[in-house]
Amino acid sequence: ARYLTDQFLVLAPLFLALTAATPFLRGLVADTDTRWETFIQTWDDRHSEEISKVRNSRTSANDLFIGTDLVGNSELEGKLNDVPVQTDGPALETLLHGGV
Repeated sequence: ARYLTDQFLVLAPLFLALTAATPFLRGLVADTDTRWETFIQTWDDRHSEEISKVRNSRTSANDLFIGTDLVGNSELEGKLNDVPVQTDGPALETLLHGGV
């Protein structure tokens, strides 16, 4: 599942560009190029104080590759996962202790 998630992470921008082919969302009817803004407004249910703490909503793109088999090279993986991300310490410890 993690391997497949990483594969879709790379393909997602291409799929998003395909949604710009719809007449409603390529600037003819709506003032957006893709359906992403419409989608985010529908699903982002965070409060204003949560938005300042948590950068991404639950439907936004992943910041990191999560699979261990995709790269296979720890040095290259460090270059790909070079974005600082916010983590929940206790939840991270629970996941690591569980072997995830």
